[in-house]
Amino acid sequence: MRVPLKGPFSRAGKYGSRQPLGGYGYLDVAELVAGNVDGKGGTDVYIVGRDLYQNTPARQQPVFLHRSGTSWTSFADRPVHPLRVPDDGGGQTGPGLSVVGDFGKDGFGDLAVGRGLENTDRGRGSVIVHYGSADGRPKRMQTLSQDTAGVPGASENDGHFGSALDAGDVDGDGYADLAAGAYGEDAGRVRNTGMVTVLRGGPGGLTGKGATAFDQSTANVADTPEQDGAFGRTLKPADYTRDGRADLLVDVNEELDGKDRWGLVQILKGSPSGTTTSGAKHFTTDSLKLKYRTLGTYFAG
Repeated sequence: MRVPLKGPFSRAGKYGSRQPLGGYGYLDVAELVAGNVDGKGGTDVYIVGRDLYQNTPARQQPVFLHRSGTSWTSFADRPVHPLRVPDDGGGQTGPGLSVVGDFGKDGFGDLAVGRGLENTDRGRGSVIVHYGSADGRPKRMQTLSQDTAGVPGASENDGHFGSALDAGDVDGDGYADLAAGAYGEDAGRVRNTGMVTVLRGGPGGLTGKGATAFDQSTANVADTPEQDGAFGRTLKPADYTRDGRADLLVDVNEELDGKDRWGLVQILKGSPSGTTTSGAKHFTTDSLKLKYRTLGTYFAG
């Protein structure tokens, strides 16, 4: 049972009211994703189901949309429609795999779902985008991968492109852009160093045109590629410098100077030309003089 809680919320943890959501049959929820999907200004919520390991030829990952309405009960009623994301029957779990962003700047939020952990493509990965509309139903679907024209690099087995996703306007042009992590990407002979690719939004939505990719061999990015560094296992675009452009926060699973202190967080700045390594900064548990041993992993919204 999914139960949204209505405010106000008190410091003691009390809330105004609750309303059960139903009508799905069996659904194991992997993620909740919020955004303005139908362009009416309210916050709509996608309920993303976990892979159900269905033994059928047409496996699909269930996704349901609840649209905001004039009343609490109108939101809580049976969802307006289900989406079906192609699924190989296993692999997609956990947060950070889906995001809503207006990639075409048409006023409708678009749902991007990362397929970086799927098995049928040997872990190469992809991103599936459902473009929003006035009634909340997707007007079209798009699949992007490292084989898409303009996207840097090339698909590789166990690269896991799309294993982390988040959206932000990195160049301030009003179009949401998409950052996609590929934590299993290799750098030369160094295995699983990781890479982050930024796909640019535009009048037709997301495209490979102008896409950029970053790893620890990129100039001005901290340190050097090392095995299992997993650059981009999690990421977060947000306007940390308050200049109207989203900067990119990237998590790196990295050992520091041979010590039992792990983690490095890299910040790449937004600019009129997109994400740049110029003026890049990074932080570790040592540089921040923290007492605990690890830094990074998941970032808050």
